[in-house]
Amino acid sequence: MASITHAQYIQPDYYGDEHQGATVIRENQGQVYGTDGHQRNDVAAYFEGAPLGLYLRDSSRVSFTYSLIYNDSAVADTTYRVDMAVGATKHIKPDLYEDVPGVSNYYRGRSAVEQVRAYRRGIYEDVLERIDLHLYGSSGGPRMAFVVRPDGDPGNIKLIFSGQDSLGIDWQGALKVYMQDKWIKLEQAVAYQVAPNGSIQAVGWTADYEIDQSNTVVHFGFDQYDPDMPLVLQIGYGALQMGGSDTRDMGWSTYVGGTGDDEFTCVETDEEGNAYSCGHTLATNFPVAPGNAHYPPFQPAAAGYDNAVIMKFNGTSKRVEWATYYGGAVANPANDPEQEARTEARKLAVYTGNDQERQYVFATGVTNCTDFEPFRRPGTVFNGAYQDNYLGGRSRMWVGAFLKEDGTRDWATTHGQGNGQYNSREEGLAIAINTSGQLAVGGRLHRTVNYVVTDPAFPVVTPSGAYDHGGHTGGAFLMSFNADYTIRWATTLGNYDEVAYTQLTDLRYEQTGRWLWFTGISSGASSTLDLVFPTGCYASMAGSVMIGEFNMVTGPSLDYCTRWGGGPSQDPASIAYGLDFDGKYMWVVGGTRRSALSLEDAPLPQGPSTIHHSLVNASDPGLGNPCDGFILKFEPISHTLVYGTLIGGNKYDMLLDVGHDGQNVYIAGETRSTNGLATDLDPLRYFQPLNPNVNTRNAVILGIRAGNAPPEMVWRTPYGGVRSERAWGIAGSTAQPSEVYLAGATSSSMLQVFPLKEFSTSSMLDYYQNINLSGVGASGSLCSWYRFEWGLDFETGTLGFASPEASHQGTDAFIASFAAYHPIGIDETALTQEGGLSVLPLAGYASWSVRFPHAGKWSLDVYDVTGRQVSHTQTGSRTMEFDLGTAAPGIYMVRATDNSGTALGTKVLRP
Repeated sequence: MASITHAQYIQPDYYGDEHQGATVIRENQGQVYGTDGHQRNDVAAYFEGAPLGLYLRDSSRVSFTYSLIYNDSAVADTTYRVDMAVGATKHIKPDLYEDVPGVSNYYRGRSAVEQVRAYRRGIYEDVLERIDLHLYGSSGGPRMAFVVRPDGDPGNIKLIFSGQDSLGIDWQGALKVYMQDKWIKLEQAVAYQVAPNGSIQAVGWTADYEIDQSNTVVHFGFDQYDPDMPLVLQIGYGALQMGGSDTRDMGWSTYVGGTGDDEFTCVETDEEGNAYSCGHTLATNFPVAPGNAHYPPFQPAAAGYDNAVIMKFNGTSKRVEWATYYGGAVANPANDPEQEARTEARKLAVYTGNDQERQYVFATGVTNCTDFEPFRRPGTVFNGAYQDNYLGGRSRMWVGAFLKEDGTRDWATTHGQGNGQYNSREEGLAIAINTSGQLAVGGRLHRTVNYVVTDPAFPVVTPSGAYDHGGHTGGAFLMSFNADYTIRWATTLGNYDEVAYTQLTDLRYEQTGRWLWFTGISSGASSTLDLVFPTGCYASMAGSVMIGEFNMVTGPSLDYCTRWGGGPSQDPASIAYGLDFDGKYMWVVGGTRRSALSLEDAPLPQGPSTIHHSLVNASDPGLGNPCDGFILKFEPISHTLVYGTLIGGNKYDMLLDVGHDGQNVYIAGETRSTNGLATDLDPLRYFQPLNPNVNTRNAVILGIRAGNAPPEMVWRTPYGGVRSERAWGIAGSTAQPSEVYLAGATSSSMLQVFPLKEFSTSSMLDYYQNINLSGVGASGSLCSWYRFEWGLDFETGTLGFASPEASHQGTDAFIASFAAYHPIGIDETALTQEGGLSVLPLAGYASWSVRFPHAGKWSLDVYDVTGRQVSHTQTGSRTMEFDLGTAAPGIYMVRATDNSGTALGTKVLRP
């Protein structure tokens, strides 16, 4: 049993969050049993609230355990254990400090152990001469620290492991203790000293692990330090934000909003890795001018009740480059029951071509504001652009162009019903632009006259030879613009029915910009969706999902169009929401409640894959929708479906957006499932378990290998707090450093364990809001059907389903970023110091000189400890310099690669 004392030197923690979080140390008074059923009296205490079993034992030993529990009783449960002894001459028991309020009682058969206290810290005092071992809890989980007091020798520290298969050191300097195909990871030690006034002093070197030839004993490498001050070697993860999730590669996560309801509906990136997001807000204090933005807002004040918002975040610093409200103040006179002035931004398209006159981000959405200002700036590409005043329509689509640099609006217009008629709706839901500047917009139509559903009023533009939908009026629309942004072509698509499920939800150009793909839903008893099946393509006449392609050079002509999902078209059992081109293949995501799919609708992948399902997992009865997400991969030239799968848990799941970077496609959505969806696939990537989700939902993040690689799933996690989240948008980037951005809405506060993380605690530039200012749920439930997509949750009651969520939830928008790994992080075996790579510090602050072992073309990449690339340079010289002056303090890995692919590596400490 441990002794309880209260007089011992306790060093300050490097991250400053010691004794915080849910991790505590429980004293053992006889309640600990081994797997053999016997009491373990050699255990003095153990950690509670830790991901691994961590036991403080007598005789200067610490044990780590990891258990695999199987639901199938035919498979034996397995517990792995590794012991770590410190030195070999002393047998010290730990003392426990900093008691935690409350006690616990334990009952096992006739045995009762009661009034057992917990503590924050355990100390093996003098475990080695003048050296103490501290184990304690923090908001980042358990930590371990060796405190070398004056006259102590850190060279005497020796960690002796038993029970492992082997030991290894990864490229980030962490010690890995391997047990079959599992491992326990001890983060690289942070070395620092403590001054007499208690302040932390950097030592300028890293305490590297050194494994001896026996592969059982580990020492620390160290350099010069002041022997008159305590030296600390601290091991453990850094401080996490509220919620206690393992943030891993999450670099940034923040609320964005004011005191009214807020929502982000899209996120996209540009060629430099900057992020753009749009949505809408009911707040009059949305952070369009947070105080450290680079440029002032174009429209600084909220004009209406519900206003569009558009923001640009700097990809390197996470600074708000610019942000703006957008919209009008006067609702049209016939807009009952929506009598408030509303403008919403739904989707963005970022121009990434080389034409300097077209460096804009384009937004589309819906407005009911008759004072929405059409505008075209003289002297720009929009000098003669289409513009239309609000001359009719219950609501109108709007499109606008904002300078990427500073957010100045240079073009805006509405489009819709005219002639003073106010009974037809037109909503912009999708937008795309190619590198030639050719813009396309699509969305949904709906109309009622005297409460009777009537064909929508849509102004069709049909040049000679262009597709015209056979004279039918559809519930979806698509229009394209000329290079001068006059309307080239406008048409309806799909069937039109009274519940307005038919809609075009996403658009994407393929690589050449010649072909425009679209997706969405077309439902109805007598469909008028024009199906076009080229030879050898995937073809289906059944299902409510529509997927197709227009040739935008000739016509435009409809070259391909198919249904997907099976079942009768009048039953909207499937809907597609996201579309993306990864450079070779077109990906489509959405949701379906079809109970099973054929191999034609969900082909098996070629090569190894971690995910392929053709049966819906969801089995929710009554309230709540038995729906799974689906993922489809098309070869765009032949229009063949090369891969398809369902993915979901035991309840409703829906996939809403898909993006990509150089190696993977990333998918976002939402889930109400409580099991069957989350899997921790990669110890480097962010992961959290599913929340209980009784009447709530989590956001979802998925990652899959892109291009010709087999569709192996590399990321599969929920995201959010214990209330509700929806991830509307996700975007990767091919710029360096490559990151993945996620955006949506949340009703979870910080205290409801929403995962938050400030990008840089030392910078005043990055945007960080750690309070959900929420709202009053004035718009109804979180992203409810009548506020956004009728078809998404099937919450209209038409299909017999209803939302199980609370009807009033205030929300804030959120945005988060994660490091991207290409393709599997850094190849540990490829890095070597052989060949003479030399990296030396320069006299300047945080800069180094690099000398390569031979002349030729070299690439130099620098990564932080999360694996995120922070710089990339190339040279034909044998020497170069690099600077980390704008980067956060910490350890960075430097990787040099020559033309042959040989990689050399070392690490530097940025003070």
